[in-house]
Amino acid sequence: MRRVVTHAKALAGRIRNFFGKAGDKRFGSDQHGEKISLQLAATSRKDIILSIIDANGNGLEIGPSHNPVAPKKEGFQVEIIDHLDQQALKKKYRDHPVNLDNIE
Repeated sequence: MRRVVTHAKALAGRIRNFFGKAGDKRFGSDQHGEKISLQLAATSRKDIILSIIDANGNGLEIGPSHNPVAPKKEGFQVEIIDHLDQQALKKKYRDHPVNLDNIE
């Protein structure tokens, strides 16, 4: 458990470093006081997350539902934990506009 907590703290630090702090070049205000974020406008949530993980290692994805960040079909070695199993998730989302094949 200590190793997981240590890894989580290190990951949180990497996320803070990636996003930066108010006033740096990625976040801040323009001359009119409007908040700007040029870096994130061109970066997807998935790209941000995948940039800070070891894609060749084993992983655990919690609650991916119909939109996994690291899908097994793309070669990621992950275990999935969700509130329902795969069959029940597909049943839950069958009437929604989602790709059921993404549910692992």
